[in-house]
Amino acid sequence: MYIGKSVLASCFIAASVLAAPQPGWTLYTPNTSTSTFLIDLQGVVQHQWASTYRPGQAVYLMNNGSLLRTANDLAVAGFQAGGRGGRLQKIAWDGSLQWNYLLADANKRQHHDACLLPNGNVLAIVWEKKTTAEAIAAGHSPATLGAGEVWSEGLYEIQPSGATGGVVVWEWHVWDHLVQNFDATKPNFAAASSRPERVDVNFGVVSNNADWLHMNGVAYNAALDQLVVSIHNLNEIWVISHAPGATGDLIYRWGNPAAYGMGTAANQKLFGQHNVHWIDEGLPGAGNLLVYNNGLNRPAGAFSSVEEITPPLQANGTYSRTSGTAFAPAASTWTCEFASGVRFYSPNISGAQRLANGNTLMCVGASGQFIEVDPNSQTVWGFSSGSGTFRATRIQSCDTRLAGRLFTATTISSQPQSSAGCADTVATFNTVVAGTNACTYEWQCRNSLAADWTPLLNGANVISGELLLTASGATTSGITVSRSPGWIDSPELRCVVSDGCTTLTSAAASLTICRADVNCDEIVDFFDYLDFVDLFSENSLEADFNQDGIVDFFDYLDFVDAFSVGC
Repeated sequence: MYIGKSVLASCFIAASVLAAPQPGWTLYTPNTSTSTFLIDLQGVVQHQWASTYRPGQAVYLMNNGSLLRTANDLAVAGFQAGGRGGRLQKIAWDGSLQWNYLLADANKRQHHDACLLPNGNVLAIVWEKKTTAEAIAAGHSPATLGAGEVWSEGLYEIQPSGATGGVVVWEWHVWDHLVQNFDATKPNFAAASSRPERVDVNFGVVSNNADWLHMNGVAYNAALDQLVVSIHNLNEIWVISHAPGATGDLIYRWGNPAAYGMGTAANQKLFGQHNVHWIDEGLPGAGNLLVYNNGLNRPAGAFSSVEEITPPLQANGTYSRTSGTAFAPAASTWTCEFASGVRFYSPNISGAQRLANGNTLMCVGASGQFIEVDPNSQTVWGFSSGSGTFRATRIQSCDTRLAGRLFTATTISSQPQSSAGCADTVATFNTVVAGTNACTYEWQCRNSLAADWTPLLNGANVISGELLLTASGATTSGITVSRSPGWIDSPELRCVVSDGCTTLTSAAASLTICRADVNCDEIVDFFDYLDFVDLFSENSLEADFNQDGIVDFFDYLDFVDAFSVGC
C-alpha cells in the first residue's frame, strides 16, 4: 500500500518540508508470495515475475531485465530455519524460466542471499552440515552440541550451465578458517585475540541450535575483489578477499569485537544485522559500508537503525588495525535511528540502500514497511507491502536495465551545428535530446588557449587568463555565445548531457570567426578595409588585431593578411 505524502506528513513529520523521493521503481518479493514486484512511487505495480516458489530470500534485477531469484524449495528436506532457500532461478522479463538450479541436499543448502558477479557467475550463501564428531575434531566443546550437528557456512561461486546446470568455480568455507582455545590437542589451538583473522568455533554457540552463524547477506566489490558478509548470530560483518591466491582468512570484521577477544558486550555495535554492502561509486558515501542494524537484543531498547561505516581501508586493499585493539571505526559515520522522529523496528530480515539523490531507502522487514529518508532522517516516501519482506531495492528511473521496457533511453537526436560569423556575431548552439527522463546539460569550450574542454558559465568566461566569450544558457539544451575582445580564434563547443544514469557527449561544433569582416555584412570588401583604417587611426582597441594590448603597425599587417585571405 502506497503511503501518500499527506499521510507521511501526519504520521512521520512534525514540521518540515518534504524533500523529493528518488525517482524510479522499487523491487521486492513478499515472503508470503511466489511473485516479485516492481512498483512505481505511487505503489502501482509496473511489472512482476511469477515463480512456483516463495523467496529464499533475495532477488536482483539483471542487466538484461531478467530477475535473479533465490527460491525456497520445500521438496528438499532438511535445514529447517529462517531464510531457507535451496534453489537459484533466472526469470526473463517475459516471465520465461531461463535457469533453475538446485543447490540443496542432505548436507548443504542455499539460504538467504546470493549476488550476481560481473563475470555472470552467481555467488550464493550455503549452509554446510557438520556432524558432532567433525565439530569435536575441530575443537568444538561437546557441552554445546545439544543439537547433534553444527551448520557452518560456505560461499559458492556458480557458473550457470544450460537450463538447470552449474559448475562451482570458486568456494570458501568458514570451517577452513577456525580458531579454538578449548582443546590443545586439536587443530588451530590459540586465543581468539591472537588470531582475529579466524573464527572462534566456540563463540556464539547456542547448545540446542545447530544454526551457529546464520550468515544472511553477501555483497561483492569488483574494484577490491572482496566480499562482505553479514553474520547474524555473531553480530558481525566480515570482509574476505576473492582474489586469486588469497588465504581466505578474514581481512576485516566489525560489529562485535568480543567475537575475537578484543572487547566486551559494552563494545558491541551490531545486533542481528542484515544487508551489509558497499555503497556504489557515484553515490553519496561511496566506498563506505551500509548495513541495517536490526537492534535485536539491543541493550538500549528494541529499535532498529541504519549504519554507514567507514572502514580503515588502505591503498593496498588491506585494513589497518592497531595491535591489541579492535578494528576501527569506533562509531558509524552516519546513523538513522528515526524516520521523522519516529522509531522503526524489525527483529529480523530488513535492508537499506543509499540512493543517487543522497536519500536512504529502508525496508523494515518484519512489517513490510519501506521508508525513504533524506540525509537528515526526514521521511519523504513510504509503502507497505502487506507482508514480511526480506529487502527492497530502488531502481532509478534512468537505469539502463529497464530501458525499452519501462522508459525510453536518453539519446542525442540532433547534434549542435557549426556556425560562422564576424567578430560581433552572437551565435546559438542547440543539442536536442530524446528520451523519457529529465536531463542536465553542461556546455564546454576549448580553443588555442585551452586545449582541454572547460565548462562554460553564464556570463563572462575567462579561460587561461583570457576573456573568451559571454554565454547564456550554459546549463540548458541551447547556449548563446557572443564574442569578447580576447576571442582571437575559432572555438569549439560541445554539450555533456546526463539523465542521472547515462552521460552522453555531443559532437563538437565550431564558431568560425571572420575577423576581416569588420562591418559584419558577411562580405569581405573594400568597405571593411576602410572601417579598419578608421579604427586604426582612432587608436581603438577594436583595431588591436593581434590582441597584444597595443594598437601598432603589426596590427595593420595582421589585418592586411586576413583581408587578403578573405573568409
